[in-house]
Amino acid sequence: MKKLWFLFWVSFTCVAEAQPSIKLYAYSRETTQGTLRRNPNNENGNPVISSREPLQNYYVFAVYKGSSPVRIASLWIKGKRYQVQVEKTDSTPVILSTGGPGINTSKEILVPATKSNVISIVPLGKPMDEHILNSIPASRRHSAIIVSYYYRGKLYYAGLKKIKSLLPAPGV
Repeated sequence: MKKLWFLFWVSFTCVAEAQPSIKLYAYSRETTQGTLRRNPNNENGNPVISSREPLQNYYVFAVYKGSSPVRIASLWIKGKRYQVQVEKTDSTPVILSTGGPGINTSKEILVPATKSNVISIVPLGKPMDEHILNSIPASRRHSAIIVSYYYRGKLYYAGLKKIKSLLPAPGV
């Protein structure tokens, strides 16, 4: 009986130390472009065709407990891989002001108040041409957001099924 309890305790301790619990928060915000000139021409006098597609800004945050640092390796948004810049968030809650100049502004809480560690994961530039790797667990492949991270030298994956849409930001 003592051996059984010892094995149970060892297996529980190993599982408890294996992977930190990471909670992801993800938001998207459409930004409309400013006003186009009436008849835009290039230096040769030819009309310039400009894209009026709105831009998507993504706000991704990871919250984890523990003193050991988590190092973000990569980020996939809707199946496309992005390079990232990671910043530690010193205070919570994380709040984003919505609206713009002359518009009623409201505040959206992106990450609620917590005593846990919070890091901001900012996607940089355009997506890379890499598709979702086969090494990502099948349960995570259909997530809208996938974050790969290192914890104590081992690679892990965290996913989030849905990205919350915020009110569009006006162009300037």
